[in-house]
Amino acid sequence: MLGKIILDVDDLQRSMSFYEGLLGCAGETGRDAKSGVDFGVLTAGYTRVMLVARPLGEQSPHLDRTGGMVLNFRVTNLEHIKSVFSEYVLSTQLELIPGRCDTGILMTDPDGYALWISQANQMVS
Repeated sequence: MLGKIILDVDDLQRSMSFYEGLLGCAGETGRDAKSGVDFGVLTAGYTRVMLVARPLGEQSPHLDRTGGMVLNFRVTNLEHIKSVFSEYVLSTQLELIPGRCDTGILMTDPDGYALWISQANQMVS
């Protein structure tokens, strides 16, 4: 079971605002006393997302943040998210899983991570 997602971000406040709006939860920020690295933590149900802002000297503009990975967040307000985050939406799709029919949107976050935001519709017979 996945316990926590840790994402390296360029702008901590921008990313915190994005994920707070997307997940509908408030987060907390802090600074690691030993390394001096700023971080934010958001918790939505069983999902915990940690955002880490690396110092400018450690960031790589050529970093492929997705690396082929897509993070899936399940929501109950997909239409609202589509309208509020329209600039980040890449496509709207229908995902068929045996016994279920999910609607979802493929989008990116401000740092280029790929996200699949899905909502269960109804049982399919």
